[in-house]
Parts: sequence; C-alpha cells; structure tokens
Amino acid sequence: MKRELASWSYQYAPSIHSTRSFLDDVTINEFAIASNNLNSEMIFVLILTTNHWIEIYSAKSLNDEALYSLHLRSPARVHSTINGNFYVLTCNGIVYSIAQQINSDNEFNFNQKTNYQLKISCSMMLSSVLTLNGQESFVVFADNGQSMAICTMERVIYIGVDVSPYISSSSSLKSITSEKTQNLLLLYFNNKTLISCQVKLNESNEKGSLQFTPFDEADKFCLQNNCLATYNNGKTQLNLHDIRSCTCYEPIQLDNECQYLCFNESATYVFALVKPRVLFMYRMTDRRQMAKLFVYDFVLSMVADNDFLVLAMNDRRLLTLMIADPDDPTLQARIQALPSRNLQRLSKSATKRLVDHVEKCGNMSSSDEDEFDLDDDNDKTNQQSKKKKNGQANVQKFASPTSLFRIVTRLNGRHSLSKMRNDEEIRSQVMTISLDNSETVDMTKMVNNSDDENYDDNNDVQVPDFVITTDEHKNIDADLNDIRQRTLEFNKNQIKGIQFANAGDRNLKIANNHAITSSTCNIT
Repeated sequence: MKRELASWSYQYAPSIHSTRSFLDDVTINEFAIASNNLNSEMIFVLILTTNHWIEIYSAKSLNDEALYSLHLRSPARVHSTINGNFYVLTCNGIVYSIAQQINSDNEFNFNQKTNYQLKISCSMMLSSVLTLNGQESFVVFADNGQSMAICTMERVIYIGVDVSPYISSSSSLKSITSEKTQNLLLLYFNNKTLISCQVKLNESNEKGSLQFTPFDEADKFCLQNNCLATYNNGKTQLNLHDIRSCTCYEPIQLDNECQYLCFNESATYVFALVKPRVLFMYRMTDRRQMAKLFVYDFVLSMVADNDFLVLAMNDRRLLTLMIADPDDPTLQARIQALPSRNLQRLSKSATKRLVDHVEKCGNMSSSDEDEFDLDDDNDKTNQQSKKKKNGQANVQKFASPTSLFRIVTRLNGRHSLSKMRNDEEIRSQVMTISLDNSETVDMTKMVNNSDDENYDDNNDVQVPDFVITTDEHKNIDADLNDIRQRTLEFNKNQIKGIQFANAGDRNLKIANNHAITSSTCNIT
C-alpha cells in the first residue's frame, strides 16, 4: 500500500531526506513533483489521497505541515509544469490551477488561480501538459476522443479531433503522453495503435490545429526530446524514431520480451529491461549496445536524467547507475566524482573508521622486521607484575604477532622459547633452507638439539605493544562466560527423548536421556 511518501537524493550520495506516513486507510493515489520557479533545488510534491485530499509539501521536509491543501469531492488526476505550477482535473470536468507565490516574508506558498468547468465529458481524465507558443497549456481529451480542450491561465480553447483515417470505429483512446516542453502528444488506443499529434495554435492563441502521424502497433513505448522508442511483443524488436526529422532507424532485435523502456533526458541513450531482468543500454545515433547488466531483483519502474539511471526495485530499494559512454570526454571526471573514488568521503565512511579502529587495537602496522630486546621486555613485564600486585597499576599487556625461529633435526626434544631467536641471521638461514639452497649452509653449525633448560618458559615472549585495562578484560571474560551459560541452559532445555506414537511391546522404541544437541547427535 502507498502509505509512505519519501524523498531521496539519488546521485553521488544517495540518501533519504524525509518521509511522511499516512495512517488508517489513507493511501496516495497519485503525486506530482515541481521545482521552485526561482530556485530549482527547492522541490515541491503534490499528493492526491484516496479520501480526495490534495496536499502540497516541501520535498525535504515532508513531516512538516502542508503548504497547501484542498478537499475535492470526486476522483482526480494531477499534473505539474516546468514553471512549478500544478493542474488538477476531476472526473466531472473541473480544472484547478494552483500557482506558486511569494509573500511579504519572502516565503513561498500556493494559491488557486483559475478554475474551469469544461464543456466536454472527461470521466476518463485523459490529460497532459504541453508548451504551445511558449506558454504552458493543459490539454484534456473527451471520453469519445473526438474533441479536446486546451486550458491556459487566460482561456479555454476547444478543438475537434478526427483520427478515423488511422483507426477503426471500434477503437477507443486509452492514454495520452506528452513532453512538457514540446507541443507533441502521443495517442495510444486499445488496439495498440500509436499516433503522434502535433498541436499548433495561431498567433492570437484563439484557434488551434492538429497534425497526426501514425506508427506501428506497440505494446510499450516512450517519448523524450522528440525521439520515440516502441516495442512490439510479436517481433521482440526495438524501433527508434526521430519525430522531428521524420527518421526511422533500423530496428534492434532483443533476446526476449521487453518489460520497460526509458530514454535519458537528452534522448542520447535508450534503456530496455528484458526478461529475465537484463538491462540493455543503446546509443541513439548508431544503435550500438553500450552496456548489459543483470539486475538482482524485479524492477517496478525506471527513469533517467542525463547522467544517472534510477531503478525502483521490488525490495523497495533505489538502484542508481551512472550512464557511462567510453566516447564521452568527461567520463573520467565523472567517475572520479563517485563516492568510491572520493578520498574525503571515504575517510568519513563507517568502513574506514572500522579499519582504523582494528589497526589501532591490533597494532597491525607493526612489522616482524623490528628488533626487540627480549631482556628489556621481560624486565618491563616483571615491573608491571609488581605494580599490579601493589595495586599501583591495573593493566595487562598483549603481544602483537612476532616470528621466532630455531633449526632442529629432531622434534621429540624440548624446544623452549629461550632457544628461539628472531634476529636477521636466523631469518636469512631459514630463507636459504626454504629456497632449497641448503648446500651453501653448514647445517651442523645451525642445528640446536639441546634439551638443557635454563630458562623459565612459563612467561611468553613479550614485545612492546598496546595495553588495555584488566577491567575490560574481565568484562570480555564475563561476556564469554555468559554466552557459555546461555548455551548450557539452551542445551538443557532441548528435547530429552523421542518415542514413536504407536510404540508397543513389539514396536521399535527410541529413548534418550541426553539433550539432543549438535554434540550428541549428527544428521547424515
């Protein structure tokens, strides 16, 4: 259910700005987005709820009170314009125009400008936004598809529509699509017929005319920057058209059924999602395949600007992909701007902080090549032990990884730490033997098989390292003991025995007095 509204930033640092949840049975039927007419980074969202309320919020503060609200008494459809205004069409033919305004405190608000009661039946609410003679216009088609109304802030113009030369009499208009900055409409009928409709107004904006161009039947299509992409399930091919130049390119054969189509903002590239969840990217000029990606989950929708493609995934995630053309001279600069290539962002990441913490705790930067004076370390350890006994210090030393060597010819002797070394001489000897160059070394002078013990091996070799408080060490031991206790209790609470329900004197019977755990049984 659409009970949560969220605003995202999706480019170099994807994140959720704000969310708004709707309780009870209220859900969002539709929404439209518009930018501020003075500041394009200020975004507004208009929502239409199931109880016929219209509300406008700032996209970065959805939890705040609505900037504008209006209660309608019938179902409606909402649209936005490039100048930041909204149009609302109800099923009974009422058009509401809602415009941005600046008050005396330089704050933005919304107010109704004009309302129209259309003279055509439009219960299907087939409507869209166009730019005609440089002026934003709201277009509404009649249910029978034989007339249309063009609404501006000043007037309403009605134009007759005749598409009978291109479709049968039984066909009906199913949907209309347009670009807000163009004067072109796409009319899609229930028999899969697709017709482009160019709308023109005279200089006085009082009369209009229509120019139609038919296309092949299509199951899916998309329109961007006067470029059209269509797909037909029967032929499994992608057809590309440049409507401005009336050019039809060679079709692109797809491997399987196409699920979604999308252009980027400039219509330089077209994207096709093909079963089973494979995303293709083609360049419009030469129809060359630029990319192929297997998507990890089902896709619900996708949209693109000039630099990024965003896919709404089935698991409610937004998958953001950078559009990369190897022939683009700015590609390297754009790649370097990604978070993974940005050292400043990386230095603040949780992963970097975790690595720094681990290195600090484990002193992983220490090298086995360092030379340590073991006698001095033993003296330091003894001093720390005395301080601990006297209550003057409460610390415990842990040694970092180090390498000690001793060359022997038998393994049944006692090999204490006192006979092991870590100096450069023994290291070079070990490396010579490991490289199978033992003929150059006198092994008899290197071997130490002595069992004489003149050293107390109760103490491990100590090296300078970090120290932690014994209180922390005790806490770790306590946590481990707690885990062991809980594990023991869990094992005690397991099944104590198994017996067949129909067991009798002559039936098999299984009894067990031990808990059935991983240590008492195996499954094979």
